[in-house]
Amino acid sequence: MEARHFSGVSVHIAWYTLARMISEDPAAIKRIQDYLTRSNVAMPIHSFQAIKPIDAREMEKEIPGFRVPISYMFLDDKPILLDYIQSREELVGSEIKHDFSNITSDDICIC
Repeated sequence: MEARHFSGVSVHIAWYTLARMISEDPAAIKRIQDYLTRSNVAMPIHSFQAIKPIDAREMEKEIPGFRVPISYMFLDDKPILLDYIQSREELVGSEIKHDFSNITSDDICIC
């Protein structure tokens, strides 16, 4: 498993879990193939922790060249932005964890 920072959320990529789950489900395979014609990223999210919003206008002023993305953004290759967000993050509520113990192939690529 590989952990990556994804817009302030730790994401664990576990492709073998997905492959094992769908190997006997042609409908799930078709949904994944359809999904991949529209996108090139898919990953399970094992946990989520909300943070207090950070003012995007302030980020644009304080981080040279930063513009608010119109989609998701990986932060691993943006250490200045990652440090900026981590230094200002204030946790809100409780962490939500998902162990995937109750997921089936019927839950995959349902949009």
